[in-house]
Amino acid sequence: MYQLIDVQVNENTDVDVSTLPAGTPAPSYVTRQAPFRIFDALRPVTGTFAARAATEALYVCWSIPDTAEPGMFTGADFVTNKHYDCLD
Repeated sequence: MYQLIDVQVNENTDVDVSTLPAGTPAPSYVTRQAPFRIFDALRPVTGTFAARAATEALYVCWSIPDTAEPGMFTGADFVTNKHYDCLD
């Protein structure tokens, strides 16, 4: 499990240069005008961790052996806080 960390994007990119100078209009293909925040960093969660806000973004993945046969599999993980179960 990973905690997704949002990072600040201060400048849009362009085809010929890595970033556009401040105050330069973004090209028409840009889908989001900078500045904005995006979940771009992952922090491994091992054991207990504290949420940084009222909501938290997590990335959950499972290791699947190369020898696993196709089919339906089930399992359970639990994310809890002091007040209630959040996910099961």
